[in-house]
Amino acid sequence: MAWLPAFVVLLGMPLLALGTTKYVLLPAMKQVFAQGAAWNGESAAGRGAASLFLAKIPLNVSGFRSLALAGTDSGFKDKIDQNKARLMDLAAGDLRGKTIPDLDKPGELDALRARLLSDLNRALGGPVVKEIYITVWP
Repeated sequence: MAWLPAFVVLLGMPLLALGTTKYVLLPAMKQVFAQGAAWNGESAAGRGAASLFLAKIPLNVSGFRSLALAGTDSGFKDKIDQNKARLMDLAAGDLRGKTIPDLDKPGELDALRARLLSDLNRALGGPVVKEIYITVWP
């Protein structure tokens, strides 16, 4: 009778770990990977993969090095290169007066990315840019 709690723990913990992994962790991981594949232009089965194009815009704003832009259009890089001066000016205007500690405030980085995304897409004449990555000085 004194060994009963030890046996319950020794048998129950592996079963609990197995159940948690099989019915909670694996379905959640499959869902996350399916969403990631869908964002890259693939279906859950892997059909119809679309390419992701990247372009870099150098910045001259204190603390910020550059913006990396991601898009799925095949003419994405050409469109960015043709409008690079205008995009640099818009990005510099949105980032002017911002510091790295300002972006650590809750929601501030997301708001800045949304504003940059809106401004850059408006300047390019449509939803060309899908994602923005901000590079800062180390």
